[in-house]
Amino acid sequence: MEDLTAMPQENPVTAMSWLEDELHSLTVEGLRRSLTAIDDRRPGEICINGKWFSDFSGNDYLGLAQHPDCIRAAAQALQRYGCGSAGSRIVTGGVPPHANLEERLRHFTGAQACLLFPSGYQANVGSIAALCQPQDTIFSDAHNHASIVDGCRLSGAHRRIYPHGRWDILEEWLSEPQNSRRWILTDTVFSMDGSLAPIDHLARLSEEYGAPLLVDEAHAMGVLGPGGRGYCAQLKVRPQVQMGTFSKGLGSHGAFTATSDRVAQWLMNRARAFIYTTALPPAVLGSSIQALSLSTGPVGDNLRTKVLHLAKGLRSQLREAGLEPSGDGTPIVSLPFADPKQATVIQKLLGEAGSLAWAFRPPTVPPGTSRLRISLSAAHRRDQVDDLSEKLIQLIDP
Repeated sequence: MEDLTAMPQENPVTAMSWLEDELHSLTVEGLRRSLTAIDDRRPGEICINGKWFSDFSGNDYLGLAQHPDCIRAAAQALQRYGCGSAGSRIVTGGVPPHANLEERLRHFTGAQACLLFPSGYQANVGSIAALCQPQDTIFSDAHNHASIVDGCRLSGAHRRIYPHGRWDILEEWLSEPQNSRRWILTDTVFSMDGSLAPIDHLARLSEEYGAPLLVDEAHAMGVLGPGGRGYCAQLKVRPQVQMGTFSKGLGSHGAFTATSDRVAQWLMNRARAFIYTTALPPAVLGSSIQALSLSTGPVGDNLRTKVLHLAKGLRSQLREAGLEPSGDGTPIVSLPFADPKQATVIQKLLGEAGSLAWAFRPPTVPPGTSRLRISLSAAHRRDQVDDLSEKLIQLIDP
């Protein structure tokens, strides 16, 4: 028998030495990321290393992350049910607020059933990988979120990625003879530029070609539609599967899939991201239930009106100065930069001037499409947004 211990072994440290060169390359190309640790947070502002910034980097669109009613509801659930759920809901992880929130979501979305997931990423990856089979064909927008992309990959299905905005190409592909099941997957609000998918047109294609429509309402929920029910509700479209999150417009955490009873039962039995994970903790459930209640009432209507008005005003100011912001009709205002280094320089200079907005670079966005992404919130003041606009116009030469 061969003595494996006598064979020369590569030093584990040496075996990983290639990482240093790769990380250096990321630094040179302006693509290296690092973590940002914050000291404190208050509505519309964030403190880093002792300095307060106007925060245009997060997704707290309605400002509910700091709302006293949501904080109170989280504290009450924490005291009643404890810190954690202690297990998967398939085992013993479910507490009454899980079922309570799902029932509220069922009425909120008009779906037959809703199933909670610990995050938007897990909702998309879990649902797509469980529903789409290797023999199926998925049609996915090129700008769909990474969680949709990863769900498609994990499903093993054949993927056809149509160029963003080219719905004509999608229809051409759908019209080709195919024997496999087909699915149409899309965001409603594309997170990097705030653009809107033509959900009504996609719903027509879904019905015409028998391809179920799966939509991600992460950046629409709480912000668009009657009662903040999302862009599908605004256009009176009912997709076969609708994913949504609490971590953006509702200022909490977690996500859900809204669908038929049959699909929900399938996901409960086959979605690994649901089965093999600890359930959402009680405090998160309490804040999400309260945020959902606020969103559907007069408070939510006022907050939606404010944030969309602030976003519209910022775009108008930037366009008057010769810049080209994207994202009409949403709280996301995005400014494009071909060079990722330029985007990071603008981010740095803005930060030095007291405003925090994030530069997104490859691989988050395709090469050549780096951008400064500005997220408006109802927690922002008009003077904060005007100040941001003035700084951007001074820093960027149209």
